[in-house]
Amino acid sequence: MTANPAPMVDWLQNGEQIPPGERYIVETDGLLIVKATEADDGTYTCRAIVIETGELSERNIRVEVSVTLKAFLVLSFTAVCT
Repeated sequence: MTANPAPMVDWLQNGEQIPPGERYIVETDGLLIVKATEADDGTYTCRAIVIETGELSERNIRVEVSVTLKAFLVLSFTAVCT
């Protein structure tokens, strides 16, 4: 979201405030979720407020994370010849 003057932006997941940190990085044009897992499924809300005018805007985004198996590792293998 853009405005002049620049808005303060925060994010919520399922109604709960997301604290910026190693996994959630707030960028100027969105939210980056590092190493997303199925636990990150949900409704995200971007809130932007222009303090000087009190104007508030919200946008909801539905995120669905699906994990696909790319490869598998054989931990042990036994071959029997008869």
